[in-house]
Amino acid sequence: MAARAGSAPPESSLEERPLSVGLRIVGQAAKRGLIPRLPSADALLGEVERWLGMEARETATGAPWVAFGTPLATLRTSLHPAATDVEFIADEAARLTVTATTAEAGPGYHTYLCQLLKRLGTDVNIEWEPADASVGTGDETGYFESGRRSDAETALLFWLRDNLQAACDARERGKPPVQLVAVPGHRFTFEGAIATALGPRDDDWLKTAVNDPRVAADVWPWIADAMDARYLLNRALVLMWTRVRWRAPGTDEERETIEEVLRLLRKAFPFDPDLAYPWREWHELLELSGAVDPMAERIAKE
Repeated sequence: MAARAGSAPPESSLEERPLSVGLRIVGQAAKRGLIPRLPSADALLGEVERWLGMEARETATGAPWVAFGTPLATLRTSLHPAATDVEFIADEAARLTVTATTAEAGPGYHTYLCQLLKRLGTDVNIEWEPADASVGTGDETGYFESGRRSDAETALLFWLRDNLQAACDARERGKPPVQLVAVPGHRFTFEGAIATALGPRDDDWLKTAVNDPRVAADVWPWIADAMDARYLLNRALVLMWTRVRWRAPGTDEERETIEEVLRLLRKAFPFDPDLAYPWREWHELLELSGAVDPMAERIAKE
């Protein structure tokens, strides 16, 4: 890897923290029970938490953050390491508001999240309200309402183009490297012009990407509507770039992060052995973790 993650106070500069694209969906839960009543905020959020524990177990990482016992019960959960947490807020009128940003992770993540919420509505008996621009609700890309993948992809490509152009302009003005990473509170030491969720890119890449969407899309870890080998590899690369500290793990969290990266790489390889795997870093993580791996000899040779 060409960079290492490190903690630092969060920055507020637009050039370093580009505005994202996402959704804010509001739904009304139906009454429950033999004597039909609306669920309390805590009860509704408890249903959501249990459902996510089953239906999003392939993407959710770590324990969700939950605040019960208030008029607005809140749950935040991470569904992809390149995206900020998805936030669920339930009120005493049994209304559920879901807020998420998706642009940093890509159109595949956006469509996955929308489909997940639609299934949540069906299974937990929540009717999602139509988008209402006057109060700022709905899917900014229009995909949640239309179901057309092209809507999500087009909106996110516009977002990406605008932010890459802003980064290019900043570099021409002699500004320092730009971060296009949704990791609040962290900055990264790296060589290049821009930090993305999949690692740094140089000025030549940046100038090309501004005018070529196919090159620009290279920064998205989840492009296709699939959880295939490339999705698994890219998820591992995001963790390697943003979360791994590249030292012997000193905490349970650091150990679990390394174990998750190794799991993703092992799972991806049989599906597509011809992808560009980070062999040197894979070998380093095996040594840091002390894990026994039947592929260790091959990993060391690549």
